[in-house]
Amino acid sequence: MKNTIKKIIIIIIFLILFISIMTKIFEYYIEKKIKNLILDAKIAHKIEREILKTTEPINDEKKKFYKNVIKQVYLKWSPIFKEAIEEAESDLKKNK
Repeated sequence: MKNTIKKIIIIIIFLILFISIMTKIFEYYIEKKIKNLILDAKIAHKIEREILKTTEPINDEKKKFYKNVIKQVYLKWSPIFKEAIEEAESDLKKNK
């Protein structure tokens, strides 16, 4: 009887320790994700404000900003588009 009570107490202690360690690990992970979401939202808000101002004449600063954004989007997505086009052309040749 005493051995089973000791085993139960040890198991409970290990469970509490495990839960506290997992809580600390997930707390860091969740905090990091929340900070990233907030940062992404701020960047998206800045871009949205800039896009809404497109009715104004474009000065050199805005031109540089838009040029950099378009360049980054093109660099990111152009290889994917090229790969998709090549695969589609390959599929068309197979189907003929």
